[in-house]
Amino acid sequence: MKIPEEETKEFHEVYEPLLAFANKELSVLEEVVDPDPAGWKRYVEDLGRVRDELYDNPGVIDKFIDENPEEFGPKRLKMVRKWREHFLRGRFFIVKYLKKYTVFSEFRGSP
Repeated sequence: MKIPEEETKEFHEVYEPLLAFANKELSVLEEVVDPDPAGWKRYVEDLGRVRDELYDNPGVIDKFIDENPEEFGPKRLKMVRKWREHFLRGRFFIVKYLKKYTVFSEFRGSP
């Protein structure tokens, strides 16, 4: 099943500013990460480093929520709070995609 385009767009509109904020807070890249997705093509490889540092420092998500630098409304802040509440780092694959939830399994093999 394909994730609806509207949900995909909203995810990126929230996640990308979070990565830009994390880069600023954690000084991962020397360049400022532009939270506008249109400018992200040149950052694709580096964004993995920013993501990894964010996942190593999930308290940055709390700071993002507290400061709300993008002035997100309640719906989007709730989305980020859920990401923080259910944060789990690892390598996973989708076992089954159901109507109300998705079943994941952790990958424990060699990278």
